[in-house]
Amino acid sequence: AKKAAAAAAKHAAHPAPVEAKPEASVTVSDTTESLVDDVLAGMGGTSQSDVLAALKQRSPLSLKLTHRMLVEGSTKSLDECLKMEMRAALRTIDTHDVGAAMGGGAAAPSWLPGSLADVGDVDVEALLAPLPHQEELRLPRWARKKAWAPIEAEMHHWYGE
Repeated sequence: AKKAAAAAAKHAAHPAPVEAKPEASVTVSDTTESLVDDVLAGMGGTSQSDVLAALKQRSPLSLKLTHRMLVEGSTKSLDECLKMEMRAALRTIDTHDVGAAMGGGAAAPSWLPGSLADVGDVDVEALLAPLPHQEELRLPRWARKKAWAPIEAEMHHWYGE
C-alpha cells in the first residue's frame, strides 16, 4: 500500500502545465509504460498479477490513446477536449482492434500492434489529428459560453487552472 501511495504521489507531484508547451512535452510511449510500471511496482501479491492480466487483455493502441488524451486534455478547454474525443471516436471505429474486440468469440482478441512497445507516437497522433474542416466538431457559440461555463468553473475549482 505504501508503494502504491508513493507511485500515486509521484504522478500527482508533476501535474500537467496550464498551457501546452511543445518543448516540454513527453512521448506517450515513455509515460504509458512508466505509469503502468509504477502502478504495478506499488502493488503486491495477487493484486499485481490481476492488474497485469487485465492490462494485457486490453488493446495497446487504446491504452496509449487513452493516456495521451488524458495528458493533453489536462491542458485543453472542454470544447477542445470534445473535439479530441470526436476525432478519436471517428477514427478508432475503423481500427483492427475495435473489430477484434467486437468479434464476440470466446478467444482473446488479437491486437495490432500487439504490445505497448509496438505502438508508436505516430499511431496515436494519427488518431488525434484534426479532421477536415467540414467534419470537425462545431459547437454552437451559446453552448460554449453559457452551458459550459459552470462546468469549466467547477473543473478549475477542483483541478486548478
